[in-house]
Amino acid sequence: MKASLKDPSFGAESDDVRRRSAKVVVKAIGSVPKKDVAEVIDGLSGEEQDALMRYLYRGLADREACSQLLEWHGALTEKAGMGCVMRALADRRVL
Repeated sequence: MKASLKDPSFGAESDDVRRRSAKVVVKAIGSVPKKDVAEVIDGLSGEEQDALMRYLYRGLADREACSQLLEWHGALTEKAGMGCVMRALADRRVL
């Protein structure tokens, strides 16, 4: 997951590549026990947190593991603040 967050697929021309990248992150999120979510988020840089928020929204749009993604969204918003949400929503690059 960390590798995907360091180099998000913003520039990928193929929607298939972006979709697969998002699926990798969503799958990684699903493998993290609920008790470790805050610790994982704490280990991310600000840019990685912003990329994670973008992936969370992509997963929600694809209707993948919504309850887990919403839990992560809450934990990430608590840690990174509303600025992270605003940057994810305002960024026009396609993920």
